[in-house]
Amino acid sequence: MSGRRVLVLYGSLLLGFAVVLCRLFWLCSNTAYAARAEAQSTATLTFPARRGNFYDCNGHLLTGLGKQWLALSLPGEGSYTKLYPYASKAGQAMLYQKRNAFRPFLVEVTRDVSAMGAWCYAVPRRYGDAPLASALLGYLDGEGHGVAGLEAALEDLLSGTGAQDKLVCAVNAQGKLRSGTEPELVKSDSGAVGVQLTLSRSIQRAAEAVAVQTMQSGCILVLDAASAKVRACASTPGFDPENVSASLNAPDSPLVNRAFQAYAVGSVFKPVLAAAALEAGKTGLVWDCPGYCVVDGQVFRCAGGVPHGEVDLAAALQKSCNGYFIRLGQELGPERVREMAVRLGFGRALNLADTLSTAAGQLPEAETLTSSGAFANFCFGQGELLATPIQIAAMMNTIAAGGIWQEPLFLECTLDETTGESLTALAHRGARRVFSAQTARALRELLASVVTEGTGHEAAPTEGTAAGKTGTAQTGQVQGQALASASHIRQLVHTQGIKAASPFVPQAAMELYRQAAEQGQLADPEKFSTAVLTLLRTKTPEQLSTLRGAGEGLENRLYAAAREAETVNDLYDRLKTKRYPTARLRRLVLDAVLDVPAAGLPALPPYLLVLGAKRSALPLLKHAKIPAGTSLAGLAGQDQKLQIAADMHSKAVDFSLLCRYKIQPMGLAYTAHVVLL
Repeated sequence: MSGRRVLVLYGSLLLGFAVVLCRLFWLCSNTAYAARAEAQSTATLTFPARRGNFYDCNGHLLTGLGKQWLALSLPGEGSYTKLYPYASKAGQAMLYQKRNAFRPFLVEVTRDVSAMGAWCYAVPRRYGDAPLASALLGYLDGEGHGVAGLEAALEDLLSGTGAQDKLVCAVNAQGKLRSGTEPELVKSDSGAVGVQLTLSRSIQRAAEAVAVQTMQSGCILVLDAASAKVRACASTPGFDPENVSASLNAPDSPLVNRAFQAYAVGSVFKPVLAAAALEAGKTGLVWDCPGYCVVDGQVFRCAGGVPHGEVDLAAALQKSCNGYFIRLGQELGPERVREMAVRLGFGRALNLADTLSTAAGQLPEAETLTSSGAFANFCFGQGELLATPIQIAAMMNTIAAGGIWQEPLFLECTLDETTGESLTALAHRGARRVFSAQTARALRELLASVVTEGTGHEAAPTEGTAAGKTGTAQTGQVQGQALASASHIRQLVHTQGIKAASPFVPQAAMELYRQAAEQGQLADPEKFSTAVLTLLRTKTPEQLSTLRGAGEGLENRLYAAAREAETVNDLYDRLKTKRYPTARLRRLVLDAVLDVPAAGLPALPPYLLVLGAKRSALPLLKHAKIPAGTSLAGLAGQDQKLQIAADMHSKAVDFSLLCRYKIQPMGLAYTAHVVLL
């Protein structure tokens, strides 16, 4: 080979070597490539995001009491065989799915397996084996976010930034730890804070134990009389917040917090009348009870129809005499009795947080109580009256606290979980005097006699004293089925899902309700609110003045309120005055939406449209005193009066179809088929 060729070859080799060196230098200096190379040689695993815990009034944990373990599974090191016997069910499933994986991963195990040579890490377990106050606290979804109760209402506080601790592993191409390295645990600050509640862990635990042992369904509330702070809030049946799906189809609705739901009140309401009588100085009534009381031809019986004989206020409370309190209510008058109920918190929701409130219950309007029968029912806690257990607890606490009503408190403050220091107050005490300390003292003595000598004798303590009032709501059950107003059920379904209606709907019908919910046939409150406000804002005061229920300047009030209101409930609040009861205003709003004229419609329903019936019962329709049938078109065709009513009937149905979760086509009132059983 000639020298020239050797030189060319040698030069080519040098040039190629230089290019390679330059390329290596460029690769090493390029940060993007460096980061990619680094990522290929490390595996970063994330732990569940740290979430702030709930604490009781003494700083004791209510959540995060236990630990759960996560083990590091490494490929090719026998992790599958080693960890499988100690893995949870979910962990065993993960091990099987990733048995051939070439990257490390974390798997849940039931114990610390570090002694077996595995890398194992403890992380907080949110609820533990015996979770406390589940109905109040709520539960988390699969991503660790609150979806019910205080967990959902305080999500932003508890979750913070959502930052997660990380485990960084230096691995080779096979996913194994590189020789001489160990996994590095990198801590992060999630920004989450703890939340201190007013509950006492020991009292809550005791209340839940008593509830489980003594009742199938119900709740127990314990309040500190001096401050109205809630020391225990137990609802039974309960549920496992780590296995919520197991309770979704339970017939007794364990996911419902019964302390926050409204029920028929019964005789527990009688102290309200006693308080009104003491304040008004009308305590001299004595009545000879024959076991019933007749009001305008309507008979109201005492429990079992048992005569109580001659009773005064003390004896009437001891024996829970319905007739006495009807007579006492007549002497006091509806306005005075209702005003005392308002002052004691009936008909008012309790707001725990921005997105969590109790039910408001139902306090009959003043207009309703002008009916002698309705007022008679009201006097012993029956009829339309509904209240929550927390409202009843607040009423009784007012008596214990010397006549000062205080808003029951569940929240104290946020906490720095590192130092235990209080950060921000979450609740502020609301208090007002409802009646005098003298009246409160007299009520305590009267209610103490109920326990020592009356219907509450089984609650008499062996030491000390107790006061209280028994109550049985005669309208609360029909053949074991709980009752509630339609509006209350709608509110439950909207806020908690169709399952929440289970206690108030016959179980045989629940499947139909579930199907309706799945098909979007239930009313959507948001759509209803938007539709109502939209239609109202298109109307002038002159147009509103021609409607049924208008007059006395109400059309102007409605016109102005519709232009300011953000929701229908806001609209009702803006319309409300002492002069006009809520029931009339609600009717006016719907009359305005549907353009119901002041004249031209029949005063009473001119026909009976049957929506469902037993097939064998349909021939009975021929004997109805008014036109009756299963076809609206057939009824409407009989005369002009029926046609006018049917057109308005169809218009109302069409409007409701527009306000469902899934909007339905028009004309359903005329085309729907009767349900035959």
